[in-house]
Amino acid sequence: MNIEAIIEKSLMLLEEKRKEYFMSALKIISGIYILYFAFVTYAVMQSLPISLPVLIISGFFVMLIAFIIVTLIKSNKFTAYYKEALITPLVGQLFPELTYDAKGHISEIDFERSSLFRGFNRYYGDDYFEGTINGNQISFSELYVAQESRRNHGTSSTRVIFKGVFAQLKCSSLSVSKPITIKANRGEVFNVLPSFIKGFIEKFMPDYGPQITIGDSAFDSEYTVHCDDEALVHELITDEFIAGLNSLTDRAEALYDKKEMQSTASIRFAGNEIFIAIPSKEIFTVRFYRSLLGTKDSIIQYCDLVKELMNFAKIFK
Repeated sequence: MNIEAIIEKSLMLLEEKRKEYFMSALKIISGIYILYFAFVTYAVMQSLPISLPVLIISGFFVMLIAFIIVTLIKSNKFTAYYKEALITPLVGQLFPELTYDAKGHISEIDFERSSLFRGFNRYYGDDYFEGTINGNQISFSELYVAQESRRNHGTSSTRVIFKGVFAQLKCSSLSVSKPITIKANRGEVFNVLPSFIKGFIEKFMPDYGPQITIGDSAFDSEYTVHCDDEALVHELITDEFIAGLNSLTDRAEALYDKKEMQSTASIRFAGNEIFIAIPSKEIFTVRFYRSLLGTKDSIIQYCDLVKELMNFAKIFK
């Protein structure tokens, strides 16, 4: 039986379980609604000193809060069951070199050490993988990193710093004396800005060192490479590296519903480590009130992304 058939069969079984969770949630919410309606009826019949508008408004909020709490609890429980019943055995079958922890994630310390992003105060993740590929240690997980700001009048705004798959490679054969940073090209719009505006913007951005051109027109238009050692850059950024990076971002883009979405990776070489940040869609979080039968393709596409990460690790022998 091929992997698609295995996933489809598992999803059909899980779909029945999802319906059980959904009906259980409906019963709990309905029970709360019935109890409150009984209370309102009693209050009206006994002429309690509570006005009808107050009962209606408070009833609306009670029902809303009950719905949110029950839905959240049931959704979290079903997601945990879904990962244990489907994702954990699937990873074991497809990727015996890797271990999977549904609740784990790349540590905040390692994320900060990458120096790829800064200025965040919200950090969490899940779906942690780790293992050894060709002697190289690899670990990665989904992350959500953001900056939340509160205004004087009580409102808040959230700016997403990074959302996607963040990977860390430790290569026994790699020893980078000067850090190399690869970031998305800011594009022509930035380049045509007046010098004083560009200078002002760059004051708030990390200084990764001189920019180096690789010589691959497609790569140079999409990325900027920064390092103090040009020879080292050309030694590591090979045609094989570029092809592997393109395969990674292509797999990440396939996860989006909209094909026009573009996923451009950020990479940092430092010592014997490589940090890779790939924007992508969240995959293994499910909602118990939505059918699972349409998620097969997304699971397969995520597994393809995992395969490409493993292939990327093999580049550094």
